Amino acid sequence: MSNLDAYKIIKPLGSGSFSKVKLAEHKVSQRKVAIKIIKRRLIQEERLLKKVKREIKILKMFHHPHIIRLYEVIKSSKEIFLVMEYVPGGDLYSLIERNGRLSENEARVYFQQIVSAISYCHDHKVAHRDIKPENILLDEESSLKIGDFGLSNFTQDGVFLKTSCGSPNYAAPEVISGSNYCGPEADVWSIGVVLYALLAGFLPFDENNITALFSKIKAANFTIPHHFSKGAADLVCRMLNNDPVSRITMRQLMDHPWYLENIPMHLQFKETIIDCNGTIDCLSSYRANRNNREIDEELLERCMNFPEFKNLKQDKAQLRQAILNKSQALFVVCYEILLDEKLKEKRKLLNEKTISLEPLFKKKNGIFLLPPDDEGPMIMPKNGTKMHTNLSTGLLHNWVYGFRCLVSAYSLMLHLFEAFIELDLEWKLVTNFEIRVRTVGYEDALLEAIDTKNIQPTQYGKHVKFDVRIYKQEDIFMLDFTIISGQMMAFLDICASLYGKLRMIPKLLRKPSI
Repeated sequence: MSNLDAYKIIKPLGSGSFSKVKLAEHKVSQRKVAIKIIKRRLIQEERLLKKVKREIKILKMFHHPHIIRLYEVIKSSKEIFLVMEYVPGGDLYSLIERNGRLSENEARVYFQQIVSAISYCHDHKVAHRDIKPENILLDEESSLKIGDFGLSNFTQDGVFLKTSCGSPNYAAPEVISGSNYCGPEADVWSIGVVLYALLAGFLPFDENNITALFSKIKAANFTIPHHFSKGAADLVCRMLNNDPVSRITMRQLMDHPWYLENIPMHLQFKETIIDCNGTIDCLSSYRANRNNREIDEELLERCMNFPEFKNLKQDKAQLRQAILNKSQALFVVCYEILLDEKLKEKRKLLNEKTISLEPLFKKKNGIFLLPPDDEGPMIMPKNGTKMHTNLSTGLLHNWVYGFRCLVSAYSLMLHLFEAFIELDLEWKLVTNFEIRVRTVGYEDALLEAIDTKNIQPTQYGKHVKFDVRIYKQEDIFMLDFTIISGQMMAFLDICASLYGKLRMIPKLLRKPSI
């Protein structure tokens, strides 16, 4: 069957000046996709043809949970077909129009996803240049997908962009002024306008007269509504700064306390290589890893078992290479569609399983429990007498278990979190390179032991709390597990189980060391 025969057209979804979009079903996987159909005769003008080619090139590069996916490009003499991810939940503009302003917690969820996606674009030297709610789509679970990269362009250090483009209400002052500008700074402004609209329910710059509108934008003349929290107001003001040099950068934005509050686990790590000095070279790491990405063996087997691929002459090794090179279109599209579905479920599980550990102290039955330190936590009975008791079982913190692995930073963290989930562990990030982990039920067991005035480790069984630290030496990552409290043998059992989970992943682990 030809590539286009692999899809069953269901119904039209919409149309534009140069294209129309139809809902279709990928026959093999039985998953829905959107097919954008572009008429060649309508884009014969050189500028439009260049724009379409650039959009295709950019979308082929990207694989991010909050950027629309391009699975396949099919060409005929009269049309170009872009087979894309189907996002059924409408756009962000319709959501704002329907619901008005969102609560800060709701707005933050969407904002974090937008920032993560646009930061990914910037890491890969791409400026979007047309960020607005109409170009931000929602899936069935209200997860965002950035779309419409038609006005996007590649950026180079020291080279300015010149084209004045995008929607005026969302465009940065330097863009509407017709002067040279840097793409990332202009995108930050546009994201700021979107955040304002999410929190306020209306735009910060909105005039019927285009001259008055441009005047307001250039002067950054807007009002912060009274219901904005101090953190949200600070972030919006720093993003909507009419001086691009002093405007908050994307990295500074991602370090802002308002942005970081309740950030989901899947957005806390970038799919990039981070060296020991914290330097990120995202584009080079993308190029290096594109042909060394890990193949999901379970999905590979699943795709090979579809009747349509039973007669494929390639063996497993050839199909792995086909996925890397995207040379066997029918098979690769099926694999990529199912991979996206699987990764989505993994992200959902990851975000549901993570926790925030208890506050600094917790009261139960008149007893205050402080977290362990060098002297052990302090217990304050009702008579006010202070005493220190060692809940960490007297074990020195240099009792560790560790092993080395050779993978990308992103893959390492993803596999580690999956292992935590399978072993029923909960965790939080202390820093980007340190994780605090404990067994489920740890605190309840600990408090029960305190209530019974018997704080021997046997009273809370195999409940353990420990730290995992990540180090890097050249291309090798080292995981160092350090017990904080609990029984040593229970801790070593968990370490052994983690090792058993991780060693099953091809190319992940090297020889363990104690």
